[in-house]
Amino acid sequence: MAYDIYDELFEDMQAGRDRLAREYNWFTHDTSHDRLAQIRKHGLLPHDVGSCPQKVFDQFGATGRQILCLHPIGTELRPRSSHDGPLVRLATKGADLPGRLGLDWSYDWRLARLIREDTPEKPHNDVLIEVARRRGSIAVYDGIPAAKLRIWKKGLPDDPAQWPRLDEITDAEAHTFD
Repeated sequence: MAYDIYDELFEDMQAGRDRLAREYNWFTHDTSHDRLAQIRKHGLLPHDVGSCPQKVFDQFGATGRQILCLHPIGTELRPRSSHDGPLVRLATKGADLPGRLGLDWSYDWRLARLIREDTPEKPHNDVLIEVARRRGSIAVYDGIPAAKLRIWKKGLPDDPAQWPRLDEITDAEAHTFD
């Protein structure tokens, strides 16, 4: 396969992570309420989504199929969770993002190439930001420790800056939705 935008992003993941953290203060993940005990114990972990693009496999091997999708707050879309309800919403600060992350290929793998074709001079991390903004999702290849997670609590607005840490509330206090 020819060298392309994805190779550039893989070679410079830490810079992409840093750029996302500067661009977006918060990232959320919607998951099933019944997963809270597991998340409290092990953190929010990537899960196997089946097949992955060859570029991802070449970079990470079989573990490339394991991703955690995060929504950067402030993007144009909020993709629906792949989990069954009732759902809870967890959040982490941009500063707490893992270092290995990139485009959410489970949602749209082609957009970055289209942007690069239309604007070949655009830096690769600008492409990453544009895809995140337009699609509302990024892929993370490492887990997020429970201590770095906040949870939407009943009675609070949908604003992670106002939410308690996951370890500060019980499962029954979590705001749920479908």
